[in-house]
Amino acid sequence: MPVTRSARLLDRGARAGSLADLMTWPRWPALPPDQRERVWRLTALIAARDALPDVIDGATLRGLAAAVGEDRLEAVLDLPPGGDAALPPTTTLGEAGRRIAEAALPAALATRLGHASDRPDAAHHVAAAEEIAA
Repeated sequence: MPVTRSARLLDRGARAGSLADLMTWPRWPALPPDQRERVWRLTALIAARDALPDVIDGATLRGLAAAVGEDRLEAVLDLPPGGDAALPPTTTLGEAGRRIAEAALPAALATRLGHASDRPDAAHHVAAAEEIAA
């Protein structure tokens, strides 16, 4: 019996999730490192997007635009409210986004990748980041 991709991600020979489960899995774990970093930076910005309209410091805005790209920053600013996390410093956007993305993993995938899945509510931040990063 062939081992499916989902079974390989869960663990060799493990029971695969349903197709509906797999459709909710994020894409970032399989992305190349530079694209994964972009998704993480965007995830941090999206999670903190409610704070962005209050940023009036030009250097901060330029730093955010440099970190994710001007068009992507504009796309984040165009999102409806819903990200009440604190805005991390530009230099730690990727790390902050990585922590959010890992905590938002579906339980089966989080277990396989060795992460705790304690913020499934943040999965919509990750999904929006993946969409904008594409």
